[in-house]
Amino acid sequence: MKIKKLFIEFLILPLCLSVLLSDISCKNNITAQNDTSRIKATVLIENLSGFDYIDSFSEGLASVNKNDKSGYIDETGKIVVPLIYDSADSFSEGLANVRKDGKCGFIDKTGNVVIPFISSCNSYFSGGFAFVCKDGKFGLVDKTGEVVIPFIYATFDYNVDEDLIGVCNNGSYWGCIDKKGNVVIPLIYNYYGSIKDGMIYVAKGDKCGCLNTKGNVIIPLIYDNIDEFSEGLVIVKKDGKWGVLDETDNFVVPLTDDYNEIANFHDGLAMIGKNGKYGFIDKTGKIVIPLTDNYDEICNFNDGLAMIEKDDKYGFIDNKYNIAVPMVYDFAEDFTNGLALVEKDGKYGFIDNKGNIVAPLIYDYAEGFYDYYDGMAKISINGEEGLIDKSGNIVVLFDGKLECFRNGFAVFSKLTENGDTQFTIYEITTANTK
Repeated sequence: MKIKKLFIEFLILPLCLSVLLSDISCKNNITAQNDTSRIKATVLIENLSGFDYIDSFSEGLASVNKNDKSGYIDETGKIVVPLIYDSADSFSEGLANVRKDGKCGFIDKTGNVVIPFISSCNSYFSGGFAFVCKDGKFGLVDKTGEVVIPFIYATFDYNVDEDLIGVCNNGSYWGCIDKKGNVVIPLIYNYYGSIKDGMIYVAKGDKCGCLNTKGNVIIPLIYDNIDEFSEGLVIVKKDGKWGVLDETDNFVVPLTDDYNEIANFHDGLAMIGKNGKYGFIDKTGKIVIPLTDNYDEICNFNDGLAMIEKDDKYGFIDNKYNIAVPMVYDFAEDFTNGLALVEKDGKYGFIDNKGNIVAPLIYDYAEGFYDYYDGMAKISINGEEGLIDKSGNIVVLFDGKLECFRNGFAVFSKLTENGDTQFTIYEITTANTK
């Protein structure tokens, strides 16, 4: 039995089909409708050839590649920046990082070089700034190429806070600076994690704790393990004992060796484990579901249900330990955005948290309703790939491969009889109908 979680350790249908799927063809406009919105897929570019790969559009342009050279096309499929670069990233804030002859620079949407090819690697622009690497050191530049922060850092991390940037010096110590280069959190930590709920997770030596965005210690660095805050609480481990702290460093669940581990809180419950048995506690530490080894696998609660598995059969329990969805599936994932992916006899579909089939188990492959699909799920059936909405309606289905989806654009490819690759790009839009 296992718990699906991540700890920082030391470093820290019913769906009624009115037509047969085999009769569904790819139309220029395909509309899917649910209770509150209409998702529409409209062909933007159809059967475009001459490229090996096309990325999703960003700020009106898409990176394209042919014979290991990259450039950009506009939304009509016209080449607007010639394919002369070794690589070309998506546009961000009007500029794109491109590489040529081993050096990186930034160009605008007309192909003019704005920041010369002087660096070995660049980040994208965010908030008017980008990190660039020169002679093995990172610094920050603005959109004119002016150096805002000198090239003195070994590496960096944007994923901290909109006002803070994580940086690391040559001694592999981390801290945070602002976008003027001022040190906000001293570079004295062996590890730091991205900000969540106003906290930054850090480690010094072999002890972990939390700081706020001003660098003040909120959770002292005395713990062997610390997880991210979840629902206002954080799981800690010290000297082999587990406990739960709130945001004011007060114990909600005192350190105890009654459990071998405690997972993050989801839906107000946290999974506990002891000697191969697993159960759940609430935010006061009260055992809501006693420790048990009835299942081979049990996962965290999401949307009121927890996935269970025994003898390769999957189902779900509710927070009172009742079977909510019978163990009839050959595979299941946690609920994501209200629906769970399930599989039976090699076919995939989706159920809601009542166990109702929302999308029938007819697909050869499917992915969950992850955020990067903007409320849709990727599916495949009879060699065609596409996207469905949360009501199980097909948004788009294409006789080919879904190469990428981003920024509301789905890029499909297919091979022609003569071996060429053709690309068709759909723009996916959602309109509120309430």
